[in-house]
Amino acid sequence: MVNLAFMATAAVMVVVTTAALVFPMVRKKRDVGDSHGTLGWVVAIAIVLPTGALGLYAMLGTPAALDRSAYAAPSDVDSTLAQLRAEALEQPDALPPWLLLGRAAATMQQPDVALEAFGHALKMAPDDPDVMVAYAEAMAAKNVDHRLDKPTLALLERAVSLNPRHQHGLLLLGIADYQDERFAEAATRWKQLLAVLPADSSIADAIATQIADAESRMAGARP
Repeated sequence: MVNLAFMATAAVMVVVTTAALVFPMVRKKRDVGDSHGTLGWVVAIAIVLPTGALGLYAMLGTPAALDRSAYAAPSDVDSTLAQLRAEALEQPDALPPWLLLGRAAATMQQPDVALEAFGHALKMAPDDPDVMVAYAEAMAAKNVDHRLDKPTLALLERAVSLNPRHQHGLLLLGIADYQDERFAEAATRWKQLLAVLPADSSIADAIATQIADAESRMAGARP
């Protein structure tokens, strides 16, 4: 069995996985000399809990288990994924091990393994918005430019239709709109995200900054 410290290490990795989707947009803004809001955006992405994280916390028992001083990070990607895969195969009908394998693989930049794991999870939970968004994220990460293609967007749209308050789904759909220069749609998605964040959310300001950025670009695009 994978021990608690090992699973906690993988859970910590969860917060990193969205970076592959966000960095292309950050680079685009930097290339055009626009650094406004970039830092806040990256902070927002780093803090928003990716899909499945709450499930991992439940499996681990408590977020307190994520104390980095309590364990050492795994150093070998292959052995780490092999251990997680073995654990998942021992419980082929259990959802959490496959989600954990998928998240670890995504973080370790092993998109094929991530897609396999999330694909297995999606078969077990085809109507679970968290699983749908995780699979869509893995699909996007596999693309060379990390853009969200039509199947990915369709899956995300369905996830958000099932759970209109899904923070990560709204976030990713907004990113897709922004990437395609649909700034009005991006602003709308992020306003929906802002509306479901707690009033005292530490990322609300960063999201608001991105909404303002999208709206300014929308205004600039008008004839």
